Amino acid sequence: MIQTECQKGILVVDDDPAFVDYVRYILRDLGFLNVLSASGGYEAIEILKTKGASIDAVVTDLVMSEGTGVELILYLKKAHPRKVGAIVVTGYFVSFEAKSPLGDYQVPMFEKPFSRKPEDQAKRSSHGLPFGETILDVLSAS
Repeated sequence: MIQTECQKGILVVDDDPAFVDYVRYILRDLGFLNVLSASGGYEAIEILKTKGASIDAVVTDLVMSEGTGVELILYLKKAHPRKVGAIVVTGYFVSFEAKSPLGDYQVPMFEKPFSRKPEDQAKRSSHGLPFGETILDVLSAS
């Protein structure tokens, strides 16, 4: 059920097509009308080069065979430092937090499996988010 329509552009990046479809479905169901997808960081960078003006946030996995989420986020920080926000949804949550390859960049992070329930997301989020913040809160504020 669509709650409100939102014109923000969201790019979902993951090498698991089922996960991409799931996230796209949730976002569209919640009213995000402009949802694009890419199967890896390199494809996402190409999309950002051509359609970057219409993309407000990127939801990305970290570990992908065709360009990592880290490479994608570092590109975003360089090419679109104020325009495009990044959110990480990954199965490598604990190991990534122990030693972030992003240095001082604060990137909201959520652990897979991604849940639509705010209480599940709040338990699994970190990197500068207030307690209880969900992925949808972050996307709405982007």
